[in-house]
Amino acid sequence: MFLDKYIALLISRGIHSPKELATILSISERDMRIKLSEMEEKGLIECNTKGFWIFKKVVCRLKDKGLELAEEVKKELEERRKKLEERLVSSDDRIRNQVIQQLIDQEPELVHIIPLMLWLNVIPATLIPALLLNELLLNRHVLEDTDIDNGYLI
Repeated sequence: MFLDKYIALLISRGIHSPKELATILSISERDMRIKLSEMEEKGLIECNTKGFWIFKKVVCRLKDKGLELAEEVKKELEERRKKLEERLVSSDDRIRNQVIQQLIDQEPELVHIIPLMLWLNVIPATLIPALLLNELLLNRHVLEDTDIDNGYLI
């Protein structure tokens, strides 16, 4: 369910292809296709093939349940933004770096959520120290969704 909500949010923001979704969330395209088919079975999205022959591409759109999920995630990201800003606004880069590392240790999924929040313009890039931002965006870990509600392998 961890990836489902972020995929739903990205689709609601106009990212419809499995390749783009996989790139943004740092997972393989194969795993993304598997996740999209699971979401389709749950009734969250609908994926269609458009075009013909070598110009075929898969385009996904949200169903009603998926739209509700995307709205919930928007609220969740707003809450996370508030928490991040509270902890980071008043400190300098060295302290910010330590605070973010502590937050990532507490919630490993932040490694993927912070770049997603930056990509969606939920938080300003100036809030994240430059060296850590570089590490998060360029050296991102590949996320493996284990479908365990209590934790995910990173």
